[in-house]
Amino acid sequence: MQANPEKFQFMVLSPFEKEVKDQFTLDIGPVILTSVMQAPLLGILFDTQLSFNAHVLSLCNKANFQLLTLKRLAHSMDASTKLSILQFFIRSNFTYCCHIWYFCSPTLREKVETIQYRGLQCVYNDYVSSYEELLDRSGVQSIDLFFSKNHSGGNFQVSAQNWCSISSKSF
Repeated sequence: MQANPEKFQFMVLSPFEKEVKDQFTLDIGPVILTSVMQAPLLGILFDTQLSFNAHVLSLCNKANFQLLTLKRLAHSMDASTKLSILQFFIRSNFTYCCHIWYFCSPTLREKVETIQYRGLQCVYNDYVSSYEELLDRSGVQSIDLFFSKNHSGGNFQVSAQNWCSISSKSF
């Protein structure tokens, strides 16, 4: 397998509140690389401040398009089918690598919750009930509660994994 220099990217990370506005170039032999402001890596969109705002916004846009498709097809499905589509196709956008971007801005977390709320409204064709009522009716957790539970579970799994690897080396 050979490396393809045309696909190489690099990013200048900034610990400061201001974004890195300048583009930098890096000469590596015959290849000249120009810095990027955002770069995808394993399905996560990183930016120069590691804020994940761009990633969460791209997830919201993707989920919005999927929700619009569900709304177009909703008249031909029952509520349980629509709920399954909401959970497995739309909500799953927000559960992949959520440990990485969970601590994004509260405004973006509200946007994520709003998408689920709109999805539940579509599932039950109920545009009057509150978000909490629709969550109770569907038996689905709020995304914020899901993140909170997964974040604490993720810490335990990492700790247990590290402990096992340390204890197995001790013997």
